[in-house]
Amino acid sequence: MIYRITNFPLFLSIIFSVISCIILFTPPVFAETEAVNDSDDTELNSSLSTHTAWVLGGIGAFTGRIGGISMMLEVCYQRNDILFSIRGMQNGEFKPFSEDYSDYDREISALIGYSYKGQWAYISFSAGIGGLYHVKHSYSITWELIKEKTYTVGLPLEVQMFLTPIPILGIGIIGFCNLNFMSTSIGFLLCLQIGYLWPEVEVQLLL
Repeated sequence: MIYRITNFPLFLSIIFSVISCIILFTPPVFAETEAVNDSDDTELNSSLSTHTAWVLGGIGAFTGRIGGISMMLEVCYQRNDILFSIRGMQNGEFKPFSEDYSDYDREISALIGYSYKGQWAYISFSAGIGGLYHVKHSYSITWELIKEKTYTVGLPLEVQMFLTPIPILGIGIIGFCNLNFMSTSIGFLLCLQIGYLWPEVEVQLLL
């Protein structure tokens, strides 16, 4: 028996609402530029930029040509409002009471996007390009197992919504999609992130 997503759990909607409210009612973190004059009337530009970095992992559910369980590991780096990330994913059928082999997809992608960070939460939107590896199991007329492997290039899309109440730990949800001609999928994950989550300020002086 194969389990497919028929509706998204209520707790995802609750988390989405809570994070949205926190982001809405907390001041944004952004880069500033200021200019001052020194005693020699030389203009000194001080540019302040912020950067953060983290690793996240999560588990969730997806639907598409096949449906089942999703697992993700992702490395992210944010400079000011720009987010760079590399993600690895596996989406596989969920067959807990079946002796059949599960079909699955594996993906590795590079993404770039925009992130809006409040004081204790953030939301980001990213897109990129990635490779997809699909494995399908079937049987021959003599009941010999056949393992078919196919490869393609896809367009990964991602939305991150996280609470970051402390500097090194965050929890949130990721909505993801991979658009391709072989096995397009869409789903959600509940994730935990570890890293430098509160922006560090880097000062650049330009004479």
